[in-house]
Amino acid sequence: MQILLATWNDIKVEWLTKGFSHLGFTIRPVNRHEVEDAEENGSTCAENALIKVRAIGAKENIMIIGEDSALSINALNGFPGVKTVRWMEGTDDDRSIELLKKLKDVPQEKRCAKFISSIAVLFPNGDEKVFTGELKGSITTELVGEEGKGYQRIFLLPGGKTLAQSNSTLINENDHRDQAMKKAAEEILNWLDKRKEIK
Repeated sequence: MQILLATWNDIKVEWLTKGFSHLGFTIRPVNRHEVEDAEENGSTCAENALIKVRAIGAKENIMIIGEDSALSINALNGFPGVKTVRWMEGTDDDRSIELLKKLKDVPQEKRCAKFISSIAVLFPNGDEKVFTGELKGSITTELVGEEGKGYQRIFLLPGGKTLAQSNSTLINENDHRDQAMKKAAEEILNWLDKRKEIK
């Protein structure tokens, strides 16, 4: 059995590979010549994750995994949501500054936000499942942390530090992505066990 990652993003490939490495499967990202770029036009992370795996299609002895993440801010009615990295030109630092401007008159107690990660798994027989994790926090009133950390500089954790200030690694026990990966990995193992029982 293999795992095929429906992404060309090097950073995403890194943490997805780490997150599923304990399964003992060969893991690799999809090559550009294997699939055309899929238009992520879903209204949720779950829908976009499914779009990615469906663009590849079910394959024998291969688990296809796609992921989509978003930052959702309550005071902005869930914005930027699925357009977290696409709603304006520039870097995530630039976008963070613009978000702070949009929230300049919003008091701290109303600046609740969450990061969402949805992982879609397309099983070899065509079954599809989506698993979601959430990291809840709030948005700061200013950038906190070193430049280049993007949204991590404005996302305040319950403990009082921003993600940029914390010592979190790419894979973190409380991370929204890690939550989704753990759920997906567990279901992959369950699916394989059921197939063994049938045989």
